[in-house]
Amino acid sequence: MDKREQYNSIFSGTREQYNLTERDFSLSERIIRVEEGIKHQGDLLEKMLDQMDKRFEQVDKRLEELCLDMNNRFKQVDKRFEELRVDMNSRFGQVDKRFSQLQWTMGIGFTVLTALMGIFNFY
Repeated sequence: MDKREQYNSIFSGTREQYNLTERDFSLSERIIRVEEGIKHQGDLLEKMLDQMDKRFEQVDKRLEELCLDMNNRFKQVDKRFEELRVDMNSRFGQVDKRFSQLQWTMGIGFTVLTALMGIFNFY
């Protein structure tokens, strides 16, 4: 039995007893309908809020996963940069050795050339 039937069963005799007009009775029915509509809207709002909470939880979970994934990728990039830095330092060491060898070779060459020029200048 819904509210309307309950209302009709309770107030069926009361209507004639208190001389309620059809207008008053339909007004009461309208009030009951409005109350039912408001209750239904409240139920819909509760469902909507539950769905929103679920969606926000999903979004939070996705954001946490993305954050963890980004952190892992940044760690990988940092590791690559560290490897590149070590490789560059070793290569710069090799270049320094080559320049040092070239400098010694040029120094010895100029020394020998100067000595030869000095020797041939006296003879």
